[in-house]
Amino acid sequence: MAAAAAGIVMGIIGLAMGGIGMVPLSKSFAPDKSDQTTTVRIAVGTSLDDSANTHGNTPGIALFDVVGRKIGSVGGSSSVIADGSFSDIKVVAGDDMGGRQAEYVSISNGGNDALCIAYISMTWPDGSQYIWSGDVGYSCGGHWYPSQTTFGQAGKDYKPRCLWIDGDDSNGITTQGLGMHITDFESTNERAAAYNKNNRLMCGSMPRFWLYNTINSDKSLPYFDPPLEYDPGTLLDMDESKVWVAGSNRDPKNAPVTRRVKERAASDVNNTTIGTPANSPMAGRLITSNDTLTSAVELCESETSRGPDHLSFFERKFCDMTTKQLYGFCEATNFNGTACFDTAMYTLRTNARSLKYHRRRASNDPSPGDKTYRKITHWR
Repeated sequence: MAAAAAGIVMGIIGLAMGGIGMVPLSKSFAPDKSDQTTTVRIAVGTSLDDSANTHGNTPGIALFDVVGRKIGSVGGSSSVIADGSFSDIKVVAGDDMGGRQAEYVSISNGGNDALCIAYISMTWPDGSQYIWSGDVGYSCGGHWYPSQTTFGQAGKDYKPRCLWIDGDDSNGITTQGLGMHITDFESTNERAAAYNKNNRLMCGSMPRFWLYNTINSDKSLPYFDPPLEYDPGTLLDMDESKVWVAGSNRDPKNAPVTRRVKERAASDVNNTTIGTPANSPMAGRLITSNDTLTSAVELCESETSRGPDHLSFFERKFCDMTTKQLYGFCEATNFNGTACFDTAMYTLRTNARSLKYHRRRASNDPSPGDKTYRKITHWR
């Protein structure tokens, strides 16, 4: 598929059929045009209420043009973006920057309340629009969680994973923010196929996409110098060797502190990995889902997933996100002493004999060692 007309968002680069692909969009997910102003929409991971805890502080934003000149910025704040919603943040250009096109953008957490970003979209003063999905952050090794934000066309739903950013590491999330060349995520089938074939094209270039341990809206981003050249029809890089560079920076002493993004591979499976800390605000929360696109198995097997415990009715599996241990459901005839999840009481039974005891006595009280929840959120 050739590139769409300038300024029209026809699709989004995300995970489709097990790999990176182009997902068609049935409507625009970008904000409206505003003269002399670039508007950035931050959409958070979605739940049916805010107990799912994928909401968080409004992030800081900084915008840069094609040669790394700062167009403008907005500092982060403790104002909360609720689950399932978005915030349109307007960045007014400096007097000498006019309606310049913001090709580079940084997003940084504005407080200590972790934020899980499902997508970022942008509208330039001339009406051009761009969109990025949390699946890119997931594919590049960022901390992630499922979301309920739905894109789709002709009844084919697509739900991107959301990417966590946090200001204080209290949730086991070490990423404070990200920087990217958002125009490199304008989608064509050819570009998506190239990113899927070679993950390094998407994740191995600091100017293209990078995760940072320390970043705020005052920091200066790297940029491609000279600017990249693309095939006008497919948007493929004309010279891939020019992608894998550290880039130039107009204020290198004020560059963000980096952590290297990585390719997601089969080796990203580690059932003993540290997950969501037991003292995290996310602990004590449970999300249940009937969705075929949401996997408790994947969450438990991923080195980089973070968030509340997750129960999949479709898989009949429960993931304890603190220990990254996967459990089956307690069955009526399963009293062999194996730990299992009691879906009637929404309790992790550390010994199935305790389930037999409570069912025989119609008791809701947990046994010592059983895991219960203070908040439970049910996803569709």
